[in-house]
Amino acid sequence: MTPLLSVIIPTYNRAALLQQCLDSLEKQDFPKVNFEVIVVDDGSSDETRSVLAGPFSFTLRPIFAEHGGAAKARNRGIRESTGEVIVFTDDDCFPDPTFLRLHWEAHQKKRDLVVRGPIIIIRSADEVVKPHQKVAALSMNFFCTSNASILRDNLLKVGLFNETFTRWEDAELGYRLRQSGLHLHFNPNMQVLHLKPPWKLKDLIRTALADGKSARQLYNVHPSFRTWMSSGLHPFNQMLGKLLLPFAKRKVRSMNSEHVVEGLWEHLIFHAYFTEGLAS
Repeated sequence: MTPLLSVIIPTYNRAALLQQCLDSLEKQDFPKVNFEVIVVDDGSSDETRSVLAGPFSFTLRPIFAEHGGAAKARNRGIRESTGEVIVFTDDDCFPDPTFLRLHWEAHQKKRDLVVRGPIIIIRSADEVVKPHQKVAALSMNFFCTSNASILRDNLLKVGLFNETFTRWEDAELGYRLRQSGLHLHFNPNMQVLHLKPPWKLKDLIRTALADGKSARQLYNVHPSFRTWMSSGLHPFNQMLGKLLLPFAKRKVRSMNSEHVVEGLWEHLIFHAYFTEGLAS
């Protein structure tokens, strides 16, 4: 039986989180025969193969590839998918039980949609978040791989992920999807929990610099007012980043690379180094 949905999950050395992600898909209220899960193991060296051995009550199709990054892994999964609708989530995301059903129902109403839902940030995989405590990370991106879906035919028409991007590959694809005439449908009930532990200083700086470089790359590939604003290349953002950078670097010098950064300093350091990456 051909599945209605293909769920694409790239993974790299996150066996324990991947297990929890797959466990959340076991709890979906959408019939198991109607979806397949394609996990692309992007060259993991941990226990990922053991996790993918199952058993699972849904169809799981593991793909083992050499390490090439998330964009390349997702493209491999898309090419081998068979579902009418492609659903994206990540190995550190835990969808609500209604996740797949709501994605499918949205595409039955209109055929020209990118469907998205809120992403609920949690700090620990053990965290239990009650509905009234949930706060969504409302990304401004048209498309976000933690929680999005699209008809496979519509995705193939615009092309897959740009594999030259190491970050922001979903923003780049989202730009092309929007330009193709697709419309965004956002359902607040279509939630996933997304694990984002507190940053270590070295990881915060590395990610901020990489995001800045990818933001610049996005504008270079798609020069427009929209990408000029969304990438942070506009003068206000760059001026603020340059003002913050000396204070951020002074703070960084007082910390070791394993130091956990939270709160206001997390935002200030990220913004300052993002701007530095943007200029590189």
